[in-house]
Amino acid sequence: MPDPADAAGFEAPVVALVPPAGDAQSDVGVLACSATGQLRYWDCVAFGLGGTDRFHSASLELPDAADRCEQITEVYPALYVVATAKGYLFQVSLQSPQGAAELAAHCLSKSAGARTGMLSRVSSLLGGPQLAPATAAAGDALVGVAAGARTEIRHSREVFVLTRQRLAKWVVSRAHPEKFLFSMDILHALSAEAARRFDAD
Repeated sequence: MPDPADAAGFEAPVVALVPPAGDAQSDVGVLACSATGQLRYWDCVAFGLGGTDRFHSASLELPDAADRCEQITEVYPALYVVATAKGYLFQVSLQSPQGAAELAAHCLSKSAGARTGMLSRVSSLLGGPQLAPATAAAGDALVGVAAGARTEIRHSREVFVLTRQRLAKWVVSRAHPEKFLFSMDILHALSAEAARRFDAD
């Protein structure tokens, strides 16, 4: 993490509190991510900030060195998503399959889901939007990330990412590879609908 004492060029990290796992009497954890993608996870921060000297660390490999991490969203217990200004998403796991505290992360990839090609063909036949890159294009920027409904896949949940121009939907899971479902140009769709309504008036 950057040293706060070095005020010049300092960018505050994004932080999320991690609820106790199972035992309500446990102390909360803290997940922090610097603007450049340096992760730290304190699985147990006691009252009075005890235990801050013990943490897990990892580094996100940002595809673009000029990009910045801007948001952390809890998706499932011990499963988070970090989003960058350009719309890249990183899945962050805080727990091993055996239940031990850990910190592991990877960038979400469309190639992880074999369902993508089928959805693209069906969408095309129905006249819907073609699948497109889920990350923001040049001049675009992240607006927000939100967790959707849980799915029939074990330990999985929908994730929506909105940029100024596009809306994309993923399914992320603690037990299975992520699935990229769709990305659509929502700005074009909303602009066309607004124009239609104004013309009708």
